[in-house]
Parts: sequence; structure tokens; C-alpha cells
Amino acid sequence: MVLKATSANSIKNVAENAFAQMSELSNELGKQWRDAGVSYGIATSLEAKGPSECISLADKRMYQHKAKSKHPHSH
Repeated sequence: MVLKATSANSIKNVAENAFAQMSELSNELGKQWRDAGVSYGIATSLEAKGPSECISLADKRMYQHKAKSKHPHSH
């Protein structure tokens, strides 16, 4: 999902809200189906030089999140 914001402050707010909503969704899903999960990665245009780089960063973070979720006690 790609969301649009117009200022640095609103970009941070959108990213924080997206993270909170995805975390909540993952927790709620886990209550219903113990082995189910949600994989996501969040990046903002403040961290990247363009749309492609932003999507690549979000994708990388999704895989990091997925690996961490499978092995929650490892770093």
C-alpha cells in the first residue's frame, strides 16, 4: 500500500498510524488464528530518494519483520 502525505510531519504521522494499525491487525488476527500473521514493512519518502527506493526499503523491512516474527528471541 502506498499512502500520500504532503509535509514531513504528516508523513511521520501517516507512517506511525500505519504501523499502529498493522500491529493491531496482526494481534487481532493472532487471537483468531494462532499460526497466522501479517507481514509488513514501512518506509517513508523522507528515507528514500524516490518511489522505487522507498518501496524497496519497505520490502526489505517487511522481510526483516517476517524473520523477526518467526524468531522473536533472536536479534
